Parts: sequence; C-alpha cells; structure tokens
Amino acid sequence: MSAKLGKYYNLDECLDKDLIFEKLDYLQGEAKIEYEEIEDNIFKINDTGLFVKEKKELLNFFKDNDVLEDLDYDDEEDLDEDDEDDDFSF
Repeated sequence: MSAKLGKYYNLDECLDKDLIFEKLDYLQGEAKIEYEEIEDNIFKINDTGLFVKEKKELLNFFKDNDVLEDLDYDDEEDLDEDDEDDDFSF
C-alpha cells in the first residue's frame, strides 16, 4: 500500500497548530513539500520530493495531531468573487 498525500487539510480538530506549521515549514525548507494557508484552518500541500517513508511519517503525524484531509474543499473556492459577475442569467 502506497502512502497518498491529500491536497487540502483542515486544522479544525488540531490542538497544536504551531507544531504542525513548524513541521510544514521544516519540510518546505528542505524542498520536500510546498504548502500555503488557504483559509484560517485550511492549507493546501504539494509533495515536491518526499520519499514514500517520509509521506507515511507525515500522514501519521497528521493523524496523531488530528489534522484531517479536507475532501470537501474545492479549487473553485479559491477563485475570486468577480467570476460570479460573469453569470448572464436573469
């Protein structure tokens, strides 16, 4: 079974967000991942060089700290509200 890193994660249940961001900052500094905070408790992550073992460790770290994959978050939510003005229905 291979480890699969999700795209969006939610910190609503996490009690130590500072610990999570320390880990993410470290991995980003090592060029293993890229991440960005999308909303207050949601971040987007991209694997740029994690080995399978490191992915598994990161996924277990997330699980141990109640960082949950956000399957409901959609890329479309990132779009500007200006796009709504393009709707020509009356």
